Parts: sequence; structure tokens; C-alpha cells
Amino acid sequence: MTTTTVVSILSLAAGFIGQGVGQGSVLGIVTVPRAWVPYLTIVATFLAGVIAALTSGATTGAAILAGFQNLIPSAAGVALAHHVGTPARTMAMRASNDNAKNTKAAA
Repeated sequence: MTTTTVVSILSLAAGFIGQGVGQGSVLGIVTVPRAWVPYLTIVATFLAGVIAALTSGATTGAAILAGFQNLIPSAAGVALAHHVGTPARTMAMRASNDNAKNTKAAA
């Protein structure tokens, strides 16, 4: 496969992932579970680095390294912890809020 083909396919994949994260479904056909959102965000960030490197003429190995480098922000690990931890805490808070509403309704 040519580099153009690979970049096109990866760009489509990143676009579908971005749509799934942003809208909660892919083309309105497949629903993306909320638990997957943090991990899809990490994959999309990795793909963005790979695509950027490939379009600038990097080799496949260098492009993969660029993808990993894209996951390491200046404050190492903060972005990954945010992507994984924040949605889990948010879902826990929502669940406790729903439980509080159910308790009040039953009383």
C-alpha cells in the first residue's frame, strides 16, 4: 500500500473515532458505550501523531514513535490519567446522584 492510502485509511478511522467520542455514535448507526470513550480518545490521539508523521514523510517506525510521543504531554501522564480517570469519576457521581433521587422518590 502506498503512504497516501495508509494515511487516508488512518484518517478515516480517526474521524470515525472522533465522531464516536463527540456524538456517542458512529454515523448514527453504532452506539459507543460511555466506558469506551476515554480509551477511544487515547487511540485517536495516537492516530493523530501517526498521521501527522506519515504526511511529513516519516518512516513507519518513526510514525509509530510519533504516535506514542503524542500521548506524552509536557506534564507526563496527566492527559492519560485525565482521559481514563475523569469519566469514571463522573459516572460514579452521576450514579450516586441518581440513587439520591430514587431514595427521595421512595420516601
